[in-house]
Amino acid sequence: MLRKSNGIFLAELIITLAGWLVIAGVMIPLVIRAVTNSVQTNVDYRANQILYEHLSHASQTGQRPVEITLTEKGRSFELIVKEAQTPRLQVCIAYEDVFQKRVEVCEQYE
Repeated sequence: MLRKSNGIFLAELIITLAGWLVIAGVMIPLVIRAVTNSVQTNVDYRANQILYEHLSHASQTGQRPVEITLTEKGRSFELIVKEAQTPRLQVCIAYEDVFQKRVEVCEQYE
């Protein structure tokens, strides 16, 4: 007959810990990637919002867009006005993404 077992075996403990390590090894990179993508999406959204607010303000006042630099939450957004080949101006916003790469989004302004 089997004896009564009131505790856990060392083998059960090792198997349980190995299972938790496998789960953590899969989940932690997924969570890090999700957080990074969320931050990047928020930065992209804010850059587009600044660009279109600036273009809308320039259009409503009838003035030419001006170059400015805005800093929000330690991130710098730079509005750049470029002369295009056409009669339109090209207004761009440049910023660094989460991976410290420079991103530039441009829009035409009439």
